[in-house]
Amino acid sequence: MLKQRLGVATAALIGALAIVGAVWLFGGQEDVRAGDGPPSTPASSTPTSSTPTSSTPLPGPPEARVPGDGPPNHADNRGHLQPRDITPEQEKALGVVAKDVEGALRALPAASRVSPDAVRAALAGLGYGPDRADVVARPDTVSGRERVVYGVSAEGGCVSGGVWADSVQAVVGGPVAEWGCLPPDTH
Repeated sequence: MLKQRLGVATAALIGALAIVGAVWLFGGQEDVRAGDGPPSTPASSTPTSSTPTSSTPLPGPPEARVPGDGPPNHADNRGHLQPRDITPEQEKALGVVAKDVEGALRALPAASRVSPDAVRAALAGLGYGPDRADVVARPDTVSGRERVVYGVSAEGGCVSGGVWADSVQAVVGGPVAEWGCLPPDTH
């Protein structure tokens, strides 16, 4: 008989804890139905600066935003890793620089294209010395081939790319606050 009473008491305690937990977890949630418009803020609580409201625009570019239940301020915290926007005029001017850079790098003999010193010399010949050009030997993790990557600061933006023994790549874009025109080596 004692075991039976103990079992009933344990079940009642577990049930009560479950109800208290549910009220604590889901209590204070607003009931929002389709067509009711934005939820109203209860009179007892006022939004703080860290509480987003429906009129607060999300910061950062749309592709940097985390949909749904992402961490707060994710776009702000990752903004320094996004390339700065460039104007159409800058993009056009950088396109000319990219063609010049690509031409100079294609003119290198195939064997010396994967030499950082040869790439630096070619870029310096175009007027992009060590203060405006970064050059690093970095293996191509996809193909396993040797390559040299570069980033050139010009016209308010960047020309960056890779140089392999058999090909040259040049891409235009904005600089990234964290590292400029040459992205860091990642895995």
